[in-house]
Amino acid sequence: MEMDQYVNVPEAKKNNLDTRLSPGSGVITVVAVSFGLLCVLQASLNISLRLIYWRNWTDESQMNQTEERDQLQISYDKLSNEKGQLQISYNKLSNEKGQLQISYNKLSNEKGQLQISYDKLSNEKGQLQISYDKLSTQKRQLQISHNRLENEKKTLQTEITTLNSRIRACSPCNHGWTKLDSSCYYISTEQKTWEESRQDCRQRGARLVIINSEKEQELLTLLNIRVWIGLWDKNSNRVWKWVDGASLDNGRYWKVGEPNNYGGTSEDCVEIRPENDGLMNWNDDKCSFQKNWVCEH
Repeated sequence: MEMDQYVNVPEAKKNNLDTRLSPGSGVITVVAVSFGLLCVLQASLNISLRLIYWRNWTDESQMNQTEERDQLQISYDKLSNEKGQLQISYNKLSNEKGQLQISYNKLSNEKGQLQISYDKLSNEKGQLQISYDKLSTQKRQLQISHNRLENEKKTLQTEITTLNSRIRACSPCNHGWTKLDSSCYYISTEQKTWEESRQDCRQRGARLVIINSEKEQELLTLLNIRVWIGLWDKNSNRVWKWVDGASLDNGRYWKVGEPNNYGGTSEDCVEIRPENDGLMNWNDDKCSFQKNWVCEH
């Protein structure tokens, strides 16, 4: 009977009843809905997490970018300052380079002028060297000629002396003069200073006696009077010379201890002072003293 009732239910209703009344259909629906919700929730969660991550990443990236930008700005400012300093240094170096270039050009010009002067001086030196060599050659030739003339002069002087000796030997001495070999001697009878005696001899065409031999020294010693001779110290430097300018070669007739500038005074003229010293009787004395003298010609 129950089966009959079941058979009489319409098909549509039957389906509805099957659906509503199916033992697992509700659970499946819930599960399906729940699963769907879970999927939506998962998707939302994923999206939310992604959004959070993106926002955090974006914030962190922005912060990093801000820091990097700040660092870049600092570096940029620093580089700008360094660029400014370098520009200043560059400008300064450019100015210094300009000054150095000016100095270099000036020095180059001066070098050129010095080179011109140097070349000129070198040429002048060459000319002077040529002139010097020429003058040196001429000097050598003149020296040779001078030496030859000196030798000829000495030869002529010797010949003249010989001739004069022969002439004097053949000529008698004037009245009041004493002859010895080829010379004549005048012995004064009055006294004068050494210079006055010298002048007197000159006026007589003679000179104060120059002693060239022992015979002359012996003759004057035998006079046995103090007489001026033609020997003196012109510059008071103890350099003795005869009145003809010849230097004293042999001073063997000085008295013992003479010459001595006795008493610290200048004794620049020489006399013969006969005493007990034989031929060694020359004595230096003051030229202002008055004594006899001997002339010779």
